[in-house]
Amino acid sequence: GNTTIDLFAIDTNWVKIEEPCGLQPSSRLHCDTNKCRAFLNNLGGESWQSLERGLAQSDATWKFVFGHHPISFLGNWHGREKNIIGLLARLNASAYLTGHEHSNHLRWYTQKPGGQAGFDNGDQRPGAVMEIQSGGAGGAISDNPGYRGLNPYGFVAVKVTPNELEVTYVSDQGKYMEPFVVPPPCAQLHNSTCAWTTKPWSNCVEGKRQRLVKCSRGHSAYCANNEEPAAEESCGGPPGPPGPPGPPDGGRGHVGLVIAIVAFVCVAAAAAAALFYWHRRRTSSRRPPLLEVG
Repeated sequence: GNTTIDLFAIDTNWVKIEEPCGLQPSSRLHCDTNKCRAFLNNLGGESWQSLERGLAQSDATWKFVFGHHPISFLGNWHGREKNIIGLLARLNASAYLTGHEHSNHLRWYTQKPGGQAGFDNGDQRPGAVMEIQSGGAGGAISDNPGYRGLNPYGFVAVKVTPNELEVTYVSDQGKYMEPFVVPPPCAQLHNSTCAWTTKPWSNCVEGKRQRLVKCSRGHSAYCANNEEPAAEESCGGPPGPPGPPGPPDGGRGHVGLVIAIVAFVCVAAAAAAALFYWHRRRTSSRRPPLLEVG
């Protein structure tokens, strides 16, 4: 179909500058630590600009951002000017995929006053940005309880459909945990304000016409807080201009006047006929006969 996916990779090595730029013995032996710090500091700024620009320009159905460190590690990106949670929500990032910690997690981040990040493991909330952590594919499993209190070796599978994501954690033993369904960003991040779509109007029948109205992302609930277009409306020719105002009595006076006129005409006609007949009889009685017989 028309489902598209954009992937945005960010380098998060700048979050722990001291490890590669001095704390590790090999870093002090083989590199200029001052240049190392300057490079990673600059990398953080460039990564932010690249991510912001890429997300803004993308019109993909789904946008995934992935970086090595989880969101909670991105300290410089939790301020007022640069806030990673606000950026991902505003520009419709479907999820942030990460690792680093040796555990599997599903977190929901929301922006708090002052730019600080907060999250609750597995607690989905409207407006929250989803983080999928897949860190159980190797190394030692940490003491972190992990997704739903389980922390097996394994990986995370993300199934993409036109209108939803399906996230499933799979253990190294092939055990599939119950899938977690994630709505599209317009519903999850923007308070169920996905767009409605409409089909052309039908022909006008008995003064009405209809059209099909559907939520663009499947479930009507995803468009619930966006005004739904009308599915039916009145139709037909435009109404004619209004006539002159009627009489105050509703026309009853006009009816009476017409009846009186008609009655008068009838009486006058009868009187004229009677007068003509009387005059004719009178004239006939005075006329001499044309022939007299003796």
